[in-house]
Amino acid sequence: MSGHVIAYLQRPRLPIWKRVTVARTDRPSFLYTSNDERVFLQDVVPNSTLWVISIPYDGWPPELIARIKVVDRGVVASEKGERLRGQIPGLKAAGELSVDPALIAYFHEDIIAVGDPHHSEFFGHNNAECAVLDLALVREKRLERLRDLGDRWLPAYGQKFQRPVLVADEGVERDGVASPGAKPLDALASAAAKTVFISYKWRDVETLGKQRFVLRLAREIARAGLKVWLDKLALPGYAPKGDHDEDEEDRKVRRLLKYGYERSVALLALGTPNYGRPTKPEGENWTLREWSGDVSPSTTLKRVVLPLWRTLPAWLRGYDRLDAGNDPVTAAARLTAWVNGQCG
Repeated sequence: MSGHVIAYLQRPRLPIWKRVTVARTDRPSFLYTSNDERVFLQDVVPNSTLWVISIPYDGWPPELIARIKVVDRGVVASEKGERLRGQIPGLKAAGELSVDPALIAYFHEDIIAVGDPHHSEFFGHNNAECAVLDLALVREKRLERLRDLGDRWLPAYGQKFQRPVLVADEGVERDGVASPGAKPLDALASAAAKTVFISYKWRDVETLGKQRFVLRLAREIARAGLKVWLDKLALPGYAPKGDHDEDEEDRKVRRLLKYGYERSVALLALGTPNYGRPTKPEGENWTLREWSGDVSPSTTLKRVVLPLWRTLPAWLRGYDRLDAGNDPVTAAARLTAWVNGQCG
């Protein structure tokens, strides 16, 4: 078989998973755990690829969260773990994996897959609906496509992805279904070349009552075919505490955003009165660091401004800008055209 497996992640669980896998370094740890002995244990093996996709939730589409190139796997210390180690040659005990034991302790499942940090990656917010619908999934020796269910695909999605699912090899045809292999997912992943990093002054957005606008803007940008890095989506439920009062939660998000910044091609600055200024005189000036590239000096992003206020800071006025009023759909369309023109 293809060596490609789809693993689901419920959106409410996403913050916990990311908090655990964002390590204390700039490169995240890539771990996924499961209790599934059939697909996960048999097909998630070294050199296989595990695609982590979120379950649609509260109006959000399925999202490609991560691609994990598996290099190792093991089981936790339990009666079940010992049984599985006796049955599966080469299956390691959790303590033998090259992973911080403190990370493994956060998970409650028995089987652990470890990804190669150099060939695995997180993705910015995206819309994986079309990719998921086009996949041919292996079910009891049959091939199934969600697309063939028509309007019923969405309720069926949650049911079919309760367990990891194997993707059929490219070219396999059965029951009138021909498999494209993992090409739809590869295409979505390769679109990371069109990733946009949203830089904004959190306090300004809150003061202006634009929080919903920013989230809807990110959703519309993803719907238009780009990927988006935004703190509120990189770690759902996250609320910044201010430039001077950072805690470990803020530092985790900063590491994750730096990771996303380095994988982006463009920066969208949301122009508000205090963009480019620290919240407190002695605090970090994160928006200016993001705009100037100080976040990652080796990364050069194209830059454009979307005004959210009638007056921009003077130093921003000479740069490319997108005028879209308060319409996130128009803003996303104009940003997409601008990125395609700037980045090919």
